[in-house]
Amino acid sequence: MAELPRSLEADDSLALVFSHHRKYVAALRRGGFVCFVPGLIDGSWDESASRLAGLPPSVCFNGLPADDACQPQPSMLTSIYWICPRSYFTSDNVRAVLYRGRPAGDYRLEVYQDCKTGLWMGRKYRGERLVLEATGREVRDFIIHFTMAGRAADEPAAAWQTIEDVGAARVYVWTPIAGDVPPAGEPGCDPPGRRARRHRR
Repeated sequence: MAELPRSLEADDSLALVFSHHRKYVAALRRGGFVCFVPGLIDGSWDESASRLAGLPPSVCFNGLPADDACQPQPSMLTSIYWICPRSYFTSDNVRAVLYRGRPAGDYRLEVYQDCKTGLWMGRKYRGERLVLEATGREVRDFIIHFTMAGRAADEPAAAWQTIEDVGAARVYVWTPIAGDVPPAGEPGCDPPGRRARRHRR
């Protein structure tokens, strides 16, 4: 399985002040990505959490607003999907659960974990059409691979205020540096290590 970019940076401060917000926007403007990796559900929280233990409570896709160039101050929009406990399914082979956006829209996520290998897999749908899928052996790598493509222009989104708003435990930022930037004439190239596959709409 491919590695993540070497220049991937973890922002451990979690103090999402204006200066950090500007750093995230700068990464996105240069063709990089910002990923929110959530803490996992703790089975001791309550009875319903015991079934969902080890699953991420939320999955976020970040991006710039369509009118970013006209904005007087940096801004980043986040499409947040929260776990739907009633959709949870498990068997001897797999755990599966749906994630729905808030506010609701045409998009939904399906997240699976192979019970035997531990492999994670995520699928993003717009209506019935599969638009993105990704895998990862560790939940951190899986979430980064799944969300690094960013949000789609028509995904419902909002500007977040605090780390609690999006249920994240850690922020990962990738800003392209020399050697990471796609070759000239190939604007659609993915950064090194990308394990997500986009699907045509």
